[in-house]
Amino acid sequence: ENGIANLIARMDPERFEHLLCAVFRLGPQVERYPANRVRLVCLEQKHGRANTQVGPMARAFRELKPDIVHSRNWGALEAVFAARWTRCPVIHSEHGVEMNPAAEPRRRSWLRRVAFEMANRVFAVSYQLRDMIAGRTGFSPGKMGVIHNGVDTKRFRPEAVVRSRMREELGIGEEEFCIGAVGRLNRIKDYPTLLRAAGIFSRSCALWRLLIVGSGSELDALTALVQATPELAGHVQFLGPTTRVPEILNALDVYVLPSVIEGI
Repeated sequence: ENGIANLIARMDPERFEHLLCAVFRLGPQVERYPANRVRLVCLEQKHGRANTQVGPMARAFRELKPDIVHSRNWGALEAVFAARWTRCPVIHSEHGVEMNPAAEPRRRSWLRRVAFEMANRVFAVSYQLRDMIAGRTGFSPGKMGVIHNGVDTKRFRPEAVVRSRMREELGIGEEEFCIGAVGRLNRIKDYPTLLRAAGIFSRSCALWRLLIVGSGSELDALTALVQATPELAGHVQFLGPTTRVPEILNALDVYVLPSVIEGI
């Protein structure tokens, strides 16, 4: 959703208007969408209420009459079928993975293949992800374009003043070695490996801090692991979700990405 907000902010308002359709609920980025350029629609479906969202999406597309439908990831794959049903051009893009593709049920791979064949264009955010999905589904990688995620280098850049201020705010001493990670707290991000590595690291470094930014289903398990590991006591902070990621990155000495797999 953050990626969508970034794209909309940089698209020519004279050429494009945007209509965002959420299936279950509107997300936390709502305030970032200019009311005069973005229309928000929510189908307000209930989890588990139906086996498919194709019908509600198709009804929405008939009413809203979009010029192009853009579906993103597995969670919106049904939009491809709804768009073709209502004769709307559709682009589907893959931005990451929720599980290791090797462990993905075959029915998911089959449905992806069918949806990819029905879409007008298919994109991925990296060649690695394209080849991974193509290998799993049998869809030709030559038919899948690649558009990398962009980085706003005005927001994400080293700033000594910000580093000093954030470390003081977080109570991190000048001599402390600060490690950080940002992302969803779910299994595919593999934070237990990071915590075990930090425990080993503590044997050779007395002054250190680990900052974990994000939220998710594994928070309780990770908190319990920290509490059960004496080497981690007083060194690990769970900061929760935040919009201050650039500032926190400035406070770090090293960033760690322990994920089992990533989209890019």
